[in-house]
This record gives sequence, C-alpha cells and structure tokens, in this order.
Amino acid sequence: DAGLPAQQAQVVRDIAGAPAELAARLAEQRSELQVRNRELAAHYVATHNAERRLALQYAVVRSLAESGSVAEAIGQILRNVGETLGWHVGLAWMHDRHRGELRLEATWTVPELADDPIVVRAPRTRAFGQGPSGATWQSGQPLFIRDARTDPRYPRGLDAQGAEIRSCAWLPIRADDTTLGEDLAGRVQDAL
Repeated sequence: DAGLPAQQAQVVRDIAGAPAELAARLAEQRSELQVRNRELAAHYVATHNAERRLALQYAVVRSLAESGSVAEAIGQILRNVGETLGWHVGLAWMHDRHRGELRLEATWTVPELADDPIVVRAPRTRAFGQGPSGATWQSGQPLFIRDARTDPRYPRGLDAQGAEIRSCAWLPIRADDTTLGEDLAGRVQDAL
C-alpha cells in the first residue's frame, strides 16, 4: 500500500473491505429470507388446516343429510373425522335419557385397530361423571389427554399402550344447551 499512488491504494482498501461488507449483506438477506420462509410456512399450515376443517364440515353435513337420523349418521361422521384429521380410533357416546347414562352408540377405527382392546374392551355404558366420557358429559367441556398411556384420567392406559394411542380428545356433542354425548378419538403416535 505504501508504494502505490493514493487512488490505487484506495481501490486496494475497498477490495479488501468488500468481503466483510458482502458477508454482512448476505447474512442480513439470509435472515430476511428465513423470516419470510417461516411466514410462508405458517400461512401454508393455516390454509391447509382451514381446508381440512371445511372438508370435514362438508362431509359431516353430507352424512347428516343422507341419513334418516343422527344415530344413523354417527358412524359415518366418526369415519369422516378420523380420515380427515388423521385420527385412528373414534367412539361416539350418546345420552340415554331413560337410563340416565351414556351408551356407546358407534365406533370407527383404521382397519389395523379393528380388533384392538382399545375398541373391543370399551365399556358399553358410562355413568354421569364416570371416566373421561362421563366427565365430559358432566362438564359439557372438551377434555384432552396428551398421553393416554400414563395420564391417570384415562383408566385404560394399558389398552392405550397396546394400541399405541398417544393422545385422546373427548368432544361434547351439544344441542339446545344439552350434552347429548361425545366423540372420543385417539391418535396413534402423535401428540396433540
């Protein structure tokens, strides 16, 4: 640098500083692209989930329209929910007003779990407040269990282990502020 004319010395200094400046600009652009990619991914997931919910609503309404009663449609609705949302087991409990208990109305499973104890040994009736189904009926509120194999609120943990059930949801079916029953669905391997 010492023997070069001033103008050439400045060019050398500019060239020497260029990699650091370029690296800083590249890092800034990379950071901006990562933020934008996360935004696009979140938008894609939200759009995909909205499309799935809309498809599920359509399928449930179609099942109800094609059936003579809710009881007739419930098995088809369980299948619609399971297939659309990726659940593997569904049980529908309905309120038997004459007996004052919940009655297992319908079940649905993916084929490989059809004979599994999680379905076969499911109780056929539940009292008010008994087990997760009865608790959902009593409270009228959804109940979510992240790991059915170990959660004390799910008394059939060993059956859940055998079926590889990880998470469960009990969702009240309501009409005119009355809980008619609920839909139980267990999802294999993934947690809520």
